[in-house]
Amino acid sequence: MAEFGDPSAWRTRVGRLSPENPKTEIEQRLNLPDGTTCWIRWIVIAILDDAGRIAEYQSVGHDITEIKRAQQMLESHQAELERQVQRRTRALYTANENLRLEIEDRIQLEKDIRESELKYRMLFESAPMGIALTTFDGRILAANTKLLSMLKIDGDQLDRIDVPSLYASEEDRARLLAQLQTAHLIEEAEVELRRRDGTTFHAALNLSRFMLEDRDTILAVVNDISMRRQAIQALQRSEADLQELSARLLSVQEAERKRIARELHDSIGQLMHAMKYTVET
Repeated sequence: MAEFGDPSAWRTRVGRLSPENPKTEIEQRLNLPDGTTCWIRWIVIAILDDAGRIAEYQSVGHDITEIKRAQQMLESHQAELERQVQRRTRALYTANENLRLEIEDRIQLEKDIRESELKYRMLFESAPMGIALTTFDGRILAANTKLLSMLKIDGDQLDRIDVPSLYASEEDRARLLAQLQTAHLIEEAEVELRRRDGTTFHAALNLSRFMLEDRDTILAVVNDISMRRQAIQALQRSEADLQELSARLLSVQEAERKRIARELHDSIGQLMHAMKYTVET
């Protein structure tokens, strides 16, 4: 549908009608004397004579000003909507890009956390001393292979064992817990622990208190010092034997000195008596 404001262009449009195309619609913009604009929609039909030639034109006009205004308003709204859609699209793209970067950062963070957990798990499991995480009420949260071997405990039995059962003396555990209430670190506390088979051994405990998931937790590092205790006891026995040997040696030396002094006294006395006798003679 053509739009014409120039009457000559309107006539040109009508002049293109033919017997094969006898109808057209034209929208015409008119400037009214009061300075306003109106729109007329013309329906132009070419009337043919008996010979099939155009004899005349008939036209009907309709005032479509309100329709055009509504159409222009709709186009304006559509344009504004398109601009909003573009703005929203750009904002959505930016948000998606930020979300993508955040997801990548989160994936990298999770990867770093997994690698860190793997490293600490390897360190935890390969440590040459026993390590355990426990609660204050005596539950064992985790224990490494060294500690399980030290206590002769199977890994699947861990959740059925409580910490108090591992102490040969409950007083030792109560004392250590009381110390942890005020001091967050206890070093080289020597206690006697009980294995799963009922045998006991001497251990040095390093205990530290910290918060894990809003819960008071104890990190226990356990060293079996039975060999060290045996070595100390053997050294103490050796020192006692050495002291006894030293005392016996001193006693023998003193007796020997007395014997030598006595022999010297007797021999010198006899010699002096003989000299005296010889001089007198």
